Amino acid sequence: NYNTGTLTQTTIYRVFVNADESGCEDVYSVDVTVTVTPDITITAQPVGGSICTGGNFDLSVTANGSPNIHYQWEAFLSGTWSAVGTDSPNYNTGTLTQTTVYRVWVNADESGCEDVYSVDVTVTVTPDITITAQPVGGSICTGGNFDLSVTASGSPDIHYQWEAFLSGTWSAVGSDSPNYNTGALTQTTVYRVFVNADESGCEDVYSVDVTVTVTPDITITAQPVGGSICTGGNFDLSVTARGSPDIHYQWEAFLSGTWTAVGTDSPNYNTG
Repeated sequence: NYNTGTLTQTTIYRVFVNADESGCEDVYSVDVTVTVTPDITITAQPVGGSICTGGNFDLSVTANGSPNIHYQWEAFLSGTWSAVGTDSPNYNTGTLTQTTVYRVWVNADESGCEDVYSVDVTVTVTPDITITAQPVGGSICTGGNFDLSVTASGSPDIHYQWEAFLSGTWSAVGSDSPNYNTGALTQTTVYRVFVNADESGCEDVYSVDVTVTVTPDITITAQPVGGSICTGGNFDLSVTARGSPDIHYQWEAFLSGTWTAVGTDSPNYNTG
């Protein structure tokens, strides 16, 4: 038996087996190599990330140096580190419902190999996407535009895809933003927004459908008609208009050479 003692470099050995008695033929063993490798080094640390409730996450580590590396993943659960996973440089968390911290113990059975721990990494678990403020439609006149918006929370990285119902199908419009302007419209259009996230376990949601109603421009279908009164009398004027979604009226009188606002916001006006 022979113990090499502490080694810092790969070394080849053999043994000479012999005897002093007459006629004994001495022999050499085969050459054997004791390979010396560097201690374990983690060259790529695991990286955490974010998922939604019920999702899962892949962790990995890259290590080298030891002749036969082993891996023990650990999760910090209830105030203590607990072994999880198998002897692999890769680990999937499985379904998670709460934020969890992980690390991996990288080790080897061979003599002189110094074991190492990775950095601690966090897999953050957030609630699923919730729309907290739905978009609201409205009315415009032909050629006008309308601003739509949605407020959502929950996912670690929310994306937005606005859609318009055009020619019997939903078509993507706008950019990845919670806000969308319709641009100039000439016909009533229905919109919705698809709120989604790329992370594991995130349940995508659609907003309610909202309508932007397009009406013709204002048209006066019955003009006001003047008349005659005596001094101190008064006169009723009226107008009929249609087309706009929310028509306002400002009566004016030509007084002292200029138009002056009179009356209230009404299609009817009494001169007083």
